[in-house]
Amino acid sequence: MKLDQKKLRNVLGRFATGVTIITGRDITGEPFGFTATSFNTVSLDPPLILFSVRKGARSCDILSGANAYTVNVLGLHHAPLSDMFGRNTGLKERAIKLTEMCGHSMRGVSDALAVLHCRPYAAHGAGDHVVFIGEIQEILTSEGCRPLIFYNGQYHTTVPFNDLLPAQQEKKVV
Repeated sequence: MKLDQKKLRNVLGRFATGVTIITGRDITGEPFGFTATSFNTVSLDPPLILFSVRKGARSCDILSGANAYTVNVLGLHHAPLSDMFGRNTGLKERAIKLTEMCGHSMRGVSDALAVLHCRPYAAHGAGDHVVFIGEIQEILTSEGCRPLIFYNGQYHTTVPFNDLLPAQQEKKVV
């Protein structure tokens, strides 16, 4: 049975995900970056992460030749950056913004919630996407900001569950 792709996309959009920007340099040394919501952990030993990119996307070609990349976990204040790096246009503007955000070393978005420097570990074709698996080489974290969440086609953030409960019910939640 063939599923209706629009309906499937809407159903899958009901799964809340964090938002990342994957950054690095291509084989010519030019900075690249794109928004990815498919980020996930794979293993703690060795420390592996994954994300997927649509086959034929410019980012897919760049990653295939990259010897390193960085996963930047975004905070709520990064929503405009996520939008900017989620578009296929403005590649020159994105390269300039990347240099401003990360410096010439491309060490990551300075105020990201988490920064994971990775080296390629594996890449596997899966349907219309390529799943990239990276081995984490270094991690950095920062505090004080709520995460940027993507759910049902819109940005959201988190609120601790106990903050949503009336004061008298708070102690009953385990």
